[in-house]
Amino acid sequence: MSNNEKTGNSFTVYLRREGRVTVPKELRDAYDLREGDLVECSIKKIK
Repeated sequence: MSNNEKTGNSFTVYLRREGRVTVPKELRDAYDLREGDLVECSIKKIK
């Protein structure tokens, strides 16, 4: 397991229609994320 998988990453996104967010492509590629994968998210409103 890589260090990124242990600690995670933070990124900023806008909430889209129907509550959707987009994980940046660089992170999807780094974590080999695919449609249907289960991921853990933390939420903090910044604006």
